[in-house]
Amino acid sequence: MGGGGPPQLDQNQLDQNPYGDEAEDGGQTADNRQEDGSGHKQCDFCGRADPAFTEESMDIHYWKECPVLTCCWECDQVIEIKMIEDHLLEECQHMSKYKYHPKCKQVLMVDEFEGHQCVPPEPPGAVRCPLCSENVHPNNADGWKRHLITDGCSGNPRGRKTY
Repeated sequence: MGGGGPPQLDQNQLDQNPYGDEAEDGGQTADNRQEDGSGHKQCDFCGRADPAFTEESMDIHYWKECPVLTCCWECDQVIEIKMIEDHLLEECQHMSKYKYHPKCKQVLMVDEFEGHQCVPPEPPGAVRCPLCSENVHPNNADGWKRHLITDGCSGNPRGRKTY
């Protein structure tokens, strides 16, 4: 498991729009954090604006509070919830433990793959939330924002946040 301080977001995560849509301004980076128009620094992931945000407090927000992010349960890297399955299959140091099931579009542990009760997400085009297994539809910024922030994912230990 991870070591002593907050896990760091990698530059690819910070350069991406929070929900995978192309940003109108080309995206935000850690050194170019968004402001909300009132001079408040704003989280690039959940949209929380706080005049007290500093680089350190923003990192703490990413590490412990942001409802759009989570720590990988295998390696403790901070990841967007909607990207955790890609991380487990492609980046995580424990990726050999996981396998993608094309029928239900879920990432499962290899030892749970056989005998898995496969139920594809509904409606077509939906995906399952990796934390609570609820269907997220549409699979875009609006669908993920509604699931994680507005409705509040029941499996998210960071809970629903309203900023």
